[in-house]
Amino acid sequence: MTKQNGNDLLIPSIEDIDMIVFDVDGTLMDRDGMPPGMVGLMKETESRGVTISLASGRTLPNLTPIHQALGLSGFIIAENGGVLWDGPRGQKIELRANGDRCRESIEWIATQMPEIDPSGIESNRWRETEWCISGPHDIHAIRELLESSKWSDLRVVGTGFAIHVTERGINKKTALEIML
Repeated sequence: MTKQNGNDLLIPSIEDIDMIVFDVDGTLMDRDGMPPGMVGLMKETESRGVTISLASGRTLPNLTPIHQALGLSGFIIAENGGVLWDGPRGQKIELRANGDRCRESIEWIATQMPEIDPSGIESNRWRETEWCISGPHDIHAIRELLESSKWSDLRVVGTGFAIHVTERGINKKTALEIML
């Protein structure tokens, strides 16, 4: 059953919701962590039969403790759709891309743009399907360099936190289509 709020939006009743998928950074958490009461709200939502899943640009080793601490029953989409895992249902970790080419492309870009540190952000040590560098950098220049290179099939995405290089077609939307 749904109800209307004052803005003519239909709000579904909790009984009509099977699953909620949260992004992590800027949605579930901010720079100060989780808002007060969020853990309790998530546990209450799960106890009412709504599965909660996570979809994030973070790595699987970074998301797993959040998933476990919240006691979530849903899946995890990591690395912006590059890594899929539904541990509660016994699914093995699925890698949808090979991050080696992404890393190699950034190493080459750093030879063209010396201000870029090719080692990138700290969490790259766990990344398997993409490579990230911290900004700010000229994302348009990076895209132009890639487009005229042997890595022209790769995609560059700025998130406000980092610049991600990944294979085309790898994103949270396509990952959700697979997981659902």
